[in-house]
Amino acid sequence: MFDFLHAIFIKATSAVVALFLFLGISGTQPLNLPEVTGQTSQTTTTKIIEARSESAEKTAPTEREVLLIPKDKKIVITSSGDLTIQMPPPPEIKAPTLLSTSFLNEKARSATVNIFCLTKTGGILDPISGSGVIINEAGVIITSAHVAQYYLLKDYLTKNFIECTVRTGSPATPTYTLEPLYLPPIWIESNAEKIKSDAPMGTGEYDFALFRIVGPISEGNTLPTAFPFIEPANPDEQLVEGSSVFLAGYSAGFIDNLSVSKNLWLSTSIASLKNFFVFHDGGKTPDLLALSGTTAAQEGASGGAVIDFVDGKLWGLIAARTAGNTTEERELRAITISHVSDTLEDYTGKTLAEFISGDLTKEGLYFNTFVAPKLTKILTDTLDDAKSGH
Repeated sequence: MFDFLHAIFIKATSAVVALFLFLGISGTQPLNLPEVTGQTSQTTTTKIIEARSESAEKTAPTEREVLLIPKDKKIVITSSGDLTIQMPPPPEIKAPTLLSTSFLNEKARSATVNIFCLTKTGGILDPISGSGVIINEAGVIITSAHVAQYYLLKDYLTKNFIECTVRTGSPATPTYTLEPLYLPPIWIESNAEKIKSDAPMGTGEYDFALFRIVGPISEGNTLPTAFPFIEPANPDEQLVEGSSVFLAGYSAGFIDNLSVSKNLWLSTSIASLKNFFVFHDGGKTPDLLALSGTTAAQEGASGGAVIDFVDGKLWGLIAARTAGNTTEERELRAITISHVSDTLEDYTGKTLAEFISGDLTKEGLYFNTFVAPKLTKILTDTLDDAKSGH
């Protein structure tokens, strides 16, 4: 009887020991894969120490290779127990949604203006017509410096010798009066001699000016509480070569002076971006856009709008064109908003966005009191020399 109980005790003890050994092995902590730092684009392998149970503590540890999984990949355990990596699907590249031509046409027509400067008498200066774009609800207009310089000569030979007005609509009709807010002095200093030329040429560098609408032409009319406008693009963003842009301006190259005065219509067109240029080595952002020839490639379109089809923002200002008998043979040149903003920041300490959102009354007072008289003197001296034959 004792032998029988002893045998049962031995078997029970063996079963318990076996059970503890099994629990010890199965309870071993799972392998922790080493974390990969600074590496997310590829998988690698590394050596790790194989986990051991207590019953094998006298056995020398072994090494094996395991797969290191980049953090951005999803680990999948298959039904067979194999470790695989499920790669994320490639990002879907979608073409940007473009705004409709009709929408941009309406937007451009509401914010593009004609700046018309008429002299009281003939002489060395002829009337000039250019385009401009309202760029904020306060009525700030951006235009070309070679158009805006005429405003500096408004009292050249006699009081109100030149009258400059803002005209809107099609045909263009006098609507608003304006005052200058800023014109780069460096442009006047570099281009004053060209005011005597019948067909001045230029690169477009620094060729911009800022005006503000200050009153209605007709007595009894009032200014709107907010003007329709086209928001300037972020200077840090760039257009893509080959993309389409929408153009708007009061082209007047193929009509006579009477038609410019009485029957000038706003024209719009679509052009493609052919190339980028910088004015100086080391430029970080494009200063000049080269656009395919359209109906806008003629006199009068200077200061007109270059609008992006993606965001509807103002990306450039028509400034110049290449030579050609027809508009199709010509290329348009447009200075970029980044060039305008960089120039303002260099000379005033304010970007375009900061300038037009600031105290416009203060900006206008400073420019017209301290800056404009010096620029006017440069221009009048140039004209006086031309009259005297120098």
